Amino acid sequence: VAIALYAYVGDQAAISALMGGFAVTGGGYAAMLATRGGCNPNPGTVLIMLLKAEAVKIIVIGILLLAVFRFYAGLVPWALVAGLACSALISGAALRSMYGSK
Repeated sequence: VAIALYAYVGDQAAISALMGGFAVTGGGYAAMLATRGGCNPNPGTVLIMLLKAEAVKIIVIGILLLAVFRFYAGLVPWALVAGLACSALISGAALRSMYGSK
């Protein structure tokens, strides 16, 4: 997405798309770090760990997007959303192909 935006719109849009993608990637990485720890097969514990990871991911994505909106003067909002959406779709597709679906 960033390469296409760079070619058709310009460098500010490409940087905005990269920042949107980085926000999702950073949030996913923080969620992964939040789930590190004990391995308890209890379904309740697994659910709590999953909810905790999702909360961490949403908070980190929110903080990163807030920082981008606040500190990046050349922001192209629709490009940021495009990068964010593309990164979220790719991570969802990767999880689906990793664990398979029937």
